[in-house]
Amino acid sequence: MQRRPPKSQVQRLFGFPNNQISIQHILSSGSGQGALSKYIVRYGTMRNIGVMTNRSEGPFRRGMEVVVRTERGLEVGQVLCESTEDALSHLDQPAHGTIVRAVNDHDVSEINTIDGARLSNIDICKSHVQKLGLEMKLVEVEQLLGRQRMVVYYLSEDRVDFRELVKILAGE
Repeated sequence: MQRRPPKSQVQRLFGFPNNQISIQHILSSGSGQGALSKYIVRYGTMRNIGVMTNRSEGPFRRGMEVVVRTERGLEVGQVLCESTEDALSHLDQPAHGTIVRAVNDHDVSEINTIDGARLSNIDICKSHVQKLGLEMKLVEVEQLLGRQRMVVYYLSEDRVDFRELVKILAGE
């Protein structure tokens, strides 16, 4: 009597061998769990607009605040609408990312902490810019969720070598 090899995880879930699975099978299978939906989300201090893929929670409504993962890290965004062909036709090279979750109480607490430290961060950056004698005008300082990344927005007539400023800010 010959034993069959054990079924793979894919075979158990979807009923066909690995070499026959495609993303279309996964997206069209069953109750919609795991199905991808896309939303247009405004995020960040500069109010960037991106197309965000959602795999987590149910549908999001216009105006809902969400945590998104962008190329910069975790950020707070606001859902504008579902990503339709018409909506996408109005966007020129939108950023892409993922909706992690709807904003929860812990996120609100962290957002309030970050907002509370915003003016202090600007003052600290301004003082270091003056100490280093950098020819730049500080416009804004944005700290992302998790506080692992800070984005400094500035204006300058000429190119500025701010590597020393980055080292100092990273040390604080």
